[in-house]
Amino acid sequence: MRFRFMSLVLATYLLAQVGCTSSLWRSGVRREPVPETEDQPQTETHLIGDLTRPVGMNYFKVENIGLVTNLLGTGSDPGASGHRATLLGEMQSHKVDSPNRLLASPNTSLVLVRGFIPPGAKKGDRFDVEVYLPTQSLTKSLYHGWLMRTRLREVAVVNNTVHSGHVASLAGGPLLLLSLFKGTDDQFDTTRSLILGGGEVRTERSLGLTVESDYSSIRVSSRIGAAINARFHGYKQGAKRGLATPQRDNFIVLDVHPRYRNNTTRYLRVIQSIAVSERPETRLARLDRLGRQLLKPDMAAKVALQLEAIGAESVPLLKKGLRSQQPPVRFYAAEALAYLDEDEAAPVLAKLAESEPAFRWHAMAALSAMDHVSALDALSNLLDVTSAETRNGAFQALRARNPDSPLAKGTNLADFYYHVVPSKGPDMVHFSMARRPEIVVFGDRQIVDVTSFFYAGPSIMVRRLDDQRLKITRFISGQPDQVETCSRELGSLVRGIVNVGGGYSELLQGLQEAKKKGYVGARMLVGVRPRKGRTYYRVADRQDAQSLESHANIEPSHPVPELFRNRLLATPAAEGDSDTPEKVESPVGSEKSEESFFGKMRDWFPG
Repeated sequence: MRFRFMSLVLATYLLAQVGCTSSLWRSGVRREPVPETEDQPQTETHLIGDLTRPVGMNYFKVENIGLVTNLLGTGSDPGASGHRATLLGEMQSHKVDSPNRLLASPNTSLVLVRGFIPPGAKKGDRFDVEVYLPTQSLTKSLYHGWLMRTRLREVAVVNNTVHSGHVASLAGGPLLLLSLFKGTDDQFDTTRSLILGGGEVRTERSLGLTVESDYSSIRVSSRIGAAINARFHGYKQGAKRGLATPQRDNFIVLDVHPRYRNNTTRYLRVIQSIAVSERPETRLARLDRLGRQLLKPDMAAKVALQLEAIGAESVPLLKKGLRSQQPPVRFYAAEALAYLDEDEAAPVLAKLAESEPAFRWHAMAALSAMDHVSALDALSNLLDVTSAETRNGAFQALRARNPDSPLAKGTNLADFYYHVVPSKGPDMVHFSMARRPEIVVFGDRQIVDVTSFFYAGPSIMVRRLDDQRLKITRFISGQPDQVETCSRELGSLVRGIVNVGGGYSELLQGLQEAKKKGYVGARMLVGVRPRKGRTYYRVADRQDAQSLESHANIEPSHPVPELFRNRLLATPAAEGDSDTPEKVESPVGSEKSEESFFGKMRDWFPG
């Protein structure tokens, strides 16, 4: 009897062990039936996205009270309020002498500062900052202002108590009024400004995966990490290492692969498309099925991500997609191949970037991720097209691909960078509105044909001296005039204005006025970049371009790559290549805003 009992216990134990080792998943987890057709998802293979949720993909808002100096008598002394008390506390922590006297100066102003740190940001990364006035401020204008170094934190109210986090970033630098970008005299826009690249990340933002509670275990977490590390790895101090680190039974920390540094959203989607503990025969069957599904336009986006997640083994299938007659299939296949650094993707993506606005920003982001020289050739060719957003997007992609190249580096002048891009396309001058202040001139030896005069800011005048020369004069009250002579060539004029003390704001104002007076023949554009919100329409009958399938619209299925995204800027209303600058969101200090903590503080304190 004892022998029978021990045999039963042993048999039960062995069966339990077989059940535990034959499958990764717990016995209590609900299982879906195997699909009956190839168009249905294959549930026998578990993808990481079936088991986890991404963490850290939001933009992290940081804010604080700041002090702007260097105003031209347009500042104000802030009244007693929570804002003033907070600023005085910050000034005292910086050991500022006589803070109240400094606040009383007409050349200073209390301001609100905010920014958004992107997902996956590393220490030292730069981001844009918005500076604006509290509702009850008496400051008339922020023109010529400089934001003193400000420590930005996450701020929240919990149980009616103000809580601020650690210092996540620092901010400071010269202000650029929104009215300058819009080319208007709107009084409201003289009290709102940007500092392009004015924020510096001090604390890294990690990405990760949270394992769903149904699957949470050390074994599952370890196998997910192993699957990721089999596909993605990096090097630290010369040693090869995986990019996934399981930390708990329900959490895996992720490092961003360098190829996806400008498109972390895609990186997470590819990781979530990786299979876990897939058997070789199942993998081969899945590859065969994915190869057929890729050729279907409505399935191509999702399938291409899975093929990209598989890696080199899927390259032949993706290359078949390049030969499809359907543009969406060609695009998604080429996009996946680009992140696998396959040279055949480059010409396909370049052609789609030029001809299909709906795919343009994704195509150029993918080209920027490639190491192969074919991507350099493709992006360089896009600098010659007519489309302003394509040319500027190609330039931004070239700089992201190799920031140290002579074309991307440019020349540092005063508070901005100056680039001259050889181009066979129409002459164009572009002023950036994001990332860093820069002027990009497409076409060398552009001429500014001044017949009379124009102003570059309130104190710099440019006038015609003779047929070949211009005279630049800066008027400073109580000081001798500063005078510079230059040629009519645009680069010479830019350097001349810098030499008398002008900067990005003065050049933007001056060249906008020169354009209005007809002195500049090139297109003058501000803040042009690839835009989101576009839809590709499949043409039902190619012989009749007016016949569109009303239900065959295809929008790119992935969010805007971080390379072309700016959290401070709203989506422009108009598509196409217009001279209209992008619209900017209302400041978070608006009375009706629900986003800003400091924008609400005025309701808590008298004054």
